[in-house]
Amino acid sequence: MIVASMSTIPERKEHFKGLVKRILSEQTLPVDKLFVCLHRYGSINPDLPSDPRIEYSLSKPNQGPWVRYAVAEKLADDDVLATLDDDTNYPTNYFKKGVSDLQRVGNNAVVCYGGLRWNPLIDSFAYSGPERTLVLGYSKLQRDFRVSFLQGICSFMRARDAKGAIDLILPGFNTNDDMMISYHLQRTGRTIYCCVKDAGWITATEDAVAPHALFMRDGDTRQETFRRMVYELGFDPTAGWMEELTRVQRHIVVLAREIPLLSNDPSLHESVIRLCAEDRLVHVVAPVKSSQLAEVERFADLPYLVHPSAVPEGGRRFDALTLIRKSRARNLDTLSHKTWDRRLNAILTKLPHAQIVDWRDGKP
Repeated sequence: MIVASMSTIPERKEHFKGLVKRILSEQTLPVDKLFVCLHRYGSINPDLPSDPRIEYSLSKPNQGPWVRYAVAEKLADDDVLATLDDDTNYPTNYFKKGVSDLQRVGNNAVVCYGGLRWNPLIDSFAYSGPERTLVLGYSKLQRDFRVSFLQGICSFMRARDAKGAIDLILPGFNTNDDMMISYHLQRTGRTIYCCVKDAGWITATEDAVAPHALFMRDGDTRQETFRRMVYELGFDPTAGWMEELTRVQRHIVVLAREIPLLSNDPSLHESVIRLCAEDRLVHVVAPVKSSQLAEVERFADLPYLVHPSAVPEGGRRFDALTLIRKSRARNLDTLSHKTWDRRLNAILTKLPHAQIVDWRDGKP
């Protein structure tokens, strides 16, 4: 049986109606059951979609999106559980591809189309920052990519893999269900794969970034929950990436003036590509403006690893005054060098035999 599960809020009622039609009437692989938890609804409104396959439940008060995993407890172990979100648009082949990918990755793995993984070649982990790779639901992915966090807006798993997850409703997990289910999957030995997809295959609605959207108002809780997961519960945010790196025969660390794909000079990217080969892994260490870090974290498809060294930016109050501007420039330069040294030292500490290639002073 193929089961979809989601929660919804009154602000998204109109989109929810269209979403139900797309899921129950337009999929190339039919859905057998749709569980919907109604947050902040006083009753099951008669104007909500009606279908024998829909099972509504009321949430009083708003329990959080984690309830979409609770339905696993009433399903057979081999039933397929797909989680959805009410601020997302799904294609008509969504369930056909999701079920196919789930079968392809094997019995001990789950599938998603958006997720996160952190670089192991650092000295500490934080939820936000230059050390993570983000695959967005709407971005293109040319190869399966192992992640530590899945995005619950677009995941497929066997019901047995989600059973027991709701026992983890600790402070922070109730509003960050992606963290909850990802921690549960890791502790039970499941691997999470973000699978190949085209750009725009899934899209977010404008309402996804509205003020009432949970991730827009829950940032502090997310940061603290991540810290607790890693440093108190033993969660591995790298998804075993260090083990993969140690199996590579040779590592080449390129010190560059800038991130290749952010450079106006295409030859830098081409030169790095020429260094890549099956028996080696190329790492690029380069400074990047803090405002560009969001672009760098989305480079999941590159054949080489990017290690950005964040550079603080000026443009603050009183920069028009020469003495203040020069003083700040010196401070920023010092801080940038410290960040660079820390980044490079962390890499070389974990990859002590890596070959260094310095391209900072000229063309490669």
